[in-house]
Amino acid sequence: MKKQTKKILALILSVILLCSVMPFSRISVSAAVHNGNCGEQLNWTLDTETGELSITGTGRMDDYEYIDSSVLNPFSSSDTPWYQFRDTIKTITIADGVTSIGSGAFAVCYNAATISLPDTLEYIGENAFSKSGIVELTLPNNVTEIKVGAFQYCSYLTKIVLSDNIECIEENTFYECNKLTEVQLPKALISIQNNAFYNCTSLSNIIFPETLSNIGESAFRNTAFSEIIIPESVTEIDNEAFWNCKNLTEVTFLNSQTAINPFSFLHANTTLVIKGYLDSTAMNYAQQSARFFSALDEGADPTPVPMNASGFFGAQGDNLKWEINRKTQELIISGKGATPERENNSGTTTGITPSSLFDEGGAKDVPLTTLRVEDGVTRLGNYAFARYGFKNVILANSVTELGYGAFYHNSNLANITLSNKLKSIDSITFEYCTALTSITIPGSVSTIEDSAFVYCENLKTVVMEEGVERIDMYAFGQCGKLESITIPVSVNYIDRLAFWGDKFHNNKSLKIYGYEGSYAQSFAGTVSYTHLRAHETLRHL
Repeated sequence: MKKQTKKILALILSVILLCSVMPFSRISVSAAVHNGNCGEQLNWTLDTETGELSITGTGRMDDYEYIDSSVLNPFSSSDTPWYQFRDTIKTITIADGVTSIGSGAFAVCYNAATISLPDTLEYIGENAFSKSGIVELTLPNNVTEIKVGAFQYCSYLTKIVLSDNIECIEENTFYECNKLTEVQLPKALISIQNNAFYNCTSLSNIIFPETLSNIGESAFRNTAFSEIIIPESVTEIDNEAFWNCKNLTEVTFLNSQTAINPFSFLHANTTLVIKGYLDSTAMNYAQQSARFFSALDEGADPTPVPMNASGFFGAQGDNLKWEINRKTQELIISGKGATPERENNSGTTTGITPSSLFDEGGAKDVPLTTLRVEDGVTRLGNYAFARYGFKNVILANSVTELGYGAFYHNSNLANITLSNKLKSIDSITFEYCTALTSITIPGSVSTIEDSAFVYCENLKTVVMEEGVERIDMYAFGQCGKLESITIPVSVNYIDRLAFWGDKFHNNKSLKIYGYEGSYAQSFAGTVSYTHLRAHETLRHL
């Protein structure tokens, strides 16, 4: 029994000794290699020591979910099987036989500077290389589709040669590739869609192919071009396509009928010369935008001539139109019906004009001071003029409705004449109109809705005419400089928080004016603000 035990112990010691002398590097190499499937017939292998990710096999790659960063989620992420090792990936090699790169496949691979693509590749999915470390790339000629955002936020990308068989560069494809200096466009290209090269701030030269038909909204916004030639094949240039191209001094149009949005070249260099044919859309654009114009016609004097413009104009929905008068610095809305609704953002909108025409300090290229809404217009839609820079607003008596946030965050708005047929003032209609010091609310308004004038921090005087019935919660919240509020007998409800806010609590000079026995007197006497006492603040009208 003792001999058998000794044999067992000797065997165990031998195994331990053998393990102790095995080369450590072999164990390390094994632990550094990871692999798995990424398609029905595709496999991936990653060597974290060398930093090489290899894709092998035949057919299409799986699509993966890519989640971009946001305020609530500050980190971008993807559910690719190699995501946890993404920081170790330096080189991506895709073998011959692979036909597609899945959505989000190499997103957030920040250190992947080198990509090798096979001739069999045909398709690149959405966000496939978003926020990757690519520096230069040439796409094989079999590639026919690149989907939305495929290379967006590739902040190291300097050069890309696109396949000649690609017909469309989709939205956001190269969004914010701010080191991109060289792009070779496809010979078969037909469409460049919205934001395709938005914020490619180093891109200073490009040659458009003679197959190109349209250039989308903000497609080359904030690029560094100095000169561009728009081929004869181009039929349309959309809103803000070359917005804020500060270096752009010359644009040549070879098609006399190209449709040019009035804001296509807004905020370009002030010396911008438009070259085109006499009586062409290019000449009309130069006239409308007060640019220099140079004629291409044979025998015509090519010397750039300054064009004078009385203003911009355009359609506003089916039944309305807008016009900008340069001399009076007015935006005029006319026609019949309601303006379209807008969303509350400072980017592209569906409202009267692009929000980029204005900023909180007023228009830049077109300094506007006044909005005039003419007779026939019945409603200003939600956020219709949010974040615009008007100082004065004049509403015709045909206006019966102001949509939610219609004048939200108009920090320059000092004077407004409301329609005497206005039915109500919707929520946050005048929120953050910090230049507004007084307002008269016509008796046609039955309700001042919640937060209608919240954060109008310099509002001192409010006069409500007979007919107003209701003042809702926070209607004048945080209006800390209010000195005088006139409330008619017709008011039968004032929310106890109608004038809520710390700034309001500290305002000792506020006086409420109304009638004896009115709801206004009752409110002034019972509201829990200690400095509001009926015998001190209520006066007879």
